[in-house]
Amino acid sequence: MSTLRSMAPWAVRKPALRVVLFLAIFAVAAVSLASAQTFTTLYTFAGKPDGQYPFGGLVADRNGNYYGTTQTGGTSNYGTVFELSPPAVIGNPWTESVIWNFTGGAGGGSPSYQLVIDAKGNLYGETQAGGGACNCGTVFVLVPPTTSGGNWTKRLLYALTTGNYERGSEGVRSASAKRSKLRPHRAAVTRAQRSIASVRPAAILKNRMAR
Repeated sequence: MSTLRSMAPWAVRKPALRVVLFLAIFAVAAVSLASAQTFTTLYTFAGKPDGQYPFGGLVADRNGNYYGTTQTGGTSNYGTVFELSPPAVIGNPWTESVIWNFTGGAGGGSPSYQLVIDAKGNLYGETQAGGGACNCGTVFVLVPPTTSGGNWTKRLLYALTTGNYERGSEGVRSASAKRSKLRPHRAAVTRAQRSIASVRPAAILKNRMAR
């Protein structure tokens, strides 16, 4: 009994000691990471011909190149899609290349929001203006060149016919309507999944007992 009593305080203190040591190590690591952070400007836009007012964030391809949009600037001042390529030697400047200049009108202008990249490297995006008679914006895809250094190809996927970017677009409203129609079906699927989950343990137990 005396042996158990002598061991009890250490048995209680040992887990607490481990927690204290973990927190101390975590705090030191957090301070080290914070002190090691450095802000570096990769590229500064000039307006023409490289674009102005980058907006919507960046997406990356498999080679470490980053792609984004500027709302204005470029050769026609209707915005651009650009590529940022990392340097061969760490610490050297990044390289910015305009892969598409928007010209307004039917082709769209003022690209906005973050691009989407697929497995083949195609870039999907939207513009706030241009497209149709209402100047309501477009949805487009940029297809990469088949050879290094070649030109990208832009294809217009859809031109909005109503709405505007300030109050949402036709595409956004259409997507919202579709989500509303799908809600009852999703609820039914959820109920079915819950039913399957409740039956599955009993079925497994029954099969095991049969064996």
